[in-house]
Amino acid sequence: MIIRAEKIASLLFALFFAYFLKSTILDYATEPKVIGGIDFDRPIAQVMPWTPIYFPLLLSAAFGYWIWPTKSYPSLARKMAAGSFAIIRVTFVTLFISLLCAGFGAFYLTFPRLMKSEILPALATAFFGAFQGTAIMSLFHGIAFIAFGVFFGSLIVLVAHGASKCLALPSSGSWDERVQTDISPLPTLLRSPTKWSWPSLIAGLFAVTIALAGFRTAGLPIIILWAAYLLPWGILWIALGMAIGFVSRHWAWCVAVSLPIGYLSTTTHAPDGILASQSIYFPPVLLATLLGFAFARKFLRWHAPRTAAG
Repeated sequence: MIIRAEKIASLLFALFFAYFLKSTILDYATEPKVIGGIDFDRPIAQVMPWTPIYFPLLLSAAFGYWIWPTKSYPSLARKMAAGSFAIIRVTFVTLFISLLCAGFGAFYLTFPRLMKSEILPALATAFFGAFQGTAIMSLFHGIAFIAFGVFFGSLIVLVAHGASKCLALPSSGSWDERVQTDISPLPTLLRSPTKWSWPSLIAGLFAVTIALAGFRTAGLPIIILWAAYLLPWGILWIALGMAIGFVSRHWAWCVAVSLPIGYLSTTTHAPDGILASQSIYFPPVLLATLLGFAFARKFLRWHAPRTAAG
């Protein structure tokens, strides 16, 4: 079920990216258009590449669903790498599909004027034109596409991994024991990461919503703003995350601590709206605190057997 949810998330990303390409860097019509009327020097009418928007959307969604890896990996890092590589392929194939559909639209307009000997060369021109356009676009936007793939691929894997841990119910035990797991006392919730189902979901949804709001407001260049804000204060926030990791066992506290820090950072120079300002300052704080939290938990796991032996 988790793998199927990941495949659906990859499908939704392909839909989003196909529409994003049409709205930003690609220039093709969504209905048949002829450019400049009739030119007596050219036997074939000049046409603008066009395609109904649902053609690239459906083809990209099918590829995104099919390409997502179904193999089980021994570690979360390898799963994130496989997911990122899959989404990177989705971005470039979606670009190719969009250009190819637009090229076929131009071929459709010129088809009534083509002779039989010109049909196959025209089809080949549509294919090679799509390859050429993909290569040229990749030279200018390839780094951004790779960043998109790494970010969204890792995000899908992390959300699915967190959901699989939080929503897993005990395989054995009575109904009373399962109910007790969900309504455990607050001190038990603060100490045990396995009993944090709803706080984990709320914290994860909060973080993902703010990050996506940043991409919606500023697009991919917001990563540059995050890096510029992270560099001066990153070490301090990593230390704060390590302190959280030594005191608590759950990462949701990093979200709770990062929110007020991001809010205080917006008091001096904030964009319009709380969500827009938090989308600039909250994600880098959360990233640094989570990194420190992971270091602290790893350190404790390394030294736990020695401490128990001593």
